[in-house]
Amino acid sequence: MRPSELRTQLGLRRLRHECEPSEQVVSVSAARPVRASSLVVRVNIAKLLLLAALAPASSVGIAQRSTALVGAEHAGSWVPVIGTLGSVSAILGTLALGWIADGGPADTRRRWTVVLSGAIAGIVGLVCMAIAPRLWMLAVGWMIAQFGCSGAMASTRALLAQALPKQRRRGATAMVVLSYLGVFIPSLILLALPGAIWISSIGFALLAAALPAFILRPHERPRSGPDVTAEGAVRATVAGSRPDPTADSPRLLSWPMILAIAFLSNISETVYFVYHPLDIAARLGGAWTDATTRISTLVLVASLLGLLLTAAWFLCAPAILAHPKALIVSAGILLGVSTAGRGVVDSIPAIVVLSLIHGAGTAACTTALFTTALDRAPVLRAGRSLGIYSAAGALGTLLGPLAGLAVLHATSASGDYRPLFLATALGPLLWVALVLVAMLRRPEGSGVGWRRRPGSTPGR
Repeated sequence: MRPSELRTQLGLRRLRHECEPSEQVVSVSAARPVRASSLVVRVNIAKLLLLAALAPASSVGIAQRSTALVGAEHAGSWVPVIGTLGSVSAILGTLALGWIADGGPADTRRRWTVVLSGAIAGIVGLVCMAIAPRLWMLAVGWMIAQFGCSGAMASTRALLAQALPKQRRRGATAMVVLSYLGVFIPSLILLALPGAIWISSIGFALLAAALPAFILRPHERPRSGPDVTAEGAVRATVAGSRPDPTADSPRLLSWPMILAIAFLSNISETVYFVYHPLDIAARLGGAWTDATTRISTLVLVASLLGLLLTAAWFLCAPAILAHPKALIVSAGILLGVSTAGRGVVDSIPAIVVLSLIHGAGTAACTTALFTTALDRAPVLRAGRSLGIYSAAGALGTLLGPLAGLAVLHATSASGDYRPLFLATALGPLLWVALVLVAMLRRPEGSGVGWRRRPGSTPGR
């Protein structure tokens, strides 16, 4: 081998392992430049619209159509069945469309095309639900809507993975907040216009399709200025490399750990919020009154306040998210203590305070875990990686109510939900133990990371 060729190969190898985050080499196509700030804003708006499209149908639309089709006496048994079918379809959608989004080079146009296709599928499903003359058509429509919209959300996460670390952290925090606003905004519309269930749902779906259609319009010219997404960080072509050197950092959790925590956290959160109003009703005597509604809402507002305050803190200081293990451990402790406290205390003011802490823990866990998943996801396989991440969370949401029923039957605590909350606290404490063990096995200051000498073995 000639000396010049040897120097070239050694230089390329050194570039792979020692380049700065903004210079990490990846294999991409010639996508048009997109500023990271614009990409993050567009992705979060798309996610908000997709969630807002599903919220009215999920909260009241299925129950309303089921009652109209089979009567109130039979609707109660069909609503959970249709909801379960939709959850299974959502899991399949995140996996399938996430895989399709990675079917070519890391091109933003391809992933926006997947978002557009998913939104169109959501429109078709919601229209089928609104005009369904039979119960099976209502179920099929909900499955199509969940498949399309959930898959489109997986593609928006893949788009967010293409931004550089600082933009990703801010974008991940904003996405967590907007996820709750995507449910809150349609609820306000339905409070003002109770008969606008399907109009609002389909309207948001149309807006969700209009955004990627606007982005993909053929006459749009490339923006001037530097491209600061992961695609614009290319200096050479190395197939399969990650968009960000922090993806190999020892401060990040492994993919199995990320998926396990996503699964456990969604189980715990679903159990907490599904059985929360029943617990409040039981504490106030069992009958559902206006006082029950007010106190139950107050507790939820306290949780939302804790979530928003914590998210605002992350937005103002995104550098905190550079230490995800410590954040996830802290969040698990907050969630474990607040959930277990719900099973011990009796006074309503104490429950409100615990709910505030629970909201803060939920925001910290969700944001830190999502940011870690974005950092771990290779840019060329971000769609399928984040699709699996979304599917793990959706599976936890699907199994959460069933796990709660199993605990209630095992404890034989009819009308008393305190044992259920005590058992639910074990989930956060379990992942705290798992992360602490991982931190002890490979501490963050051990020097094992992405910055290693050429030819050495990764310290994993």
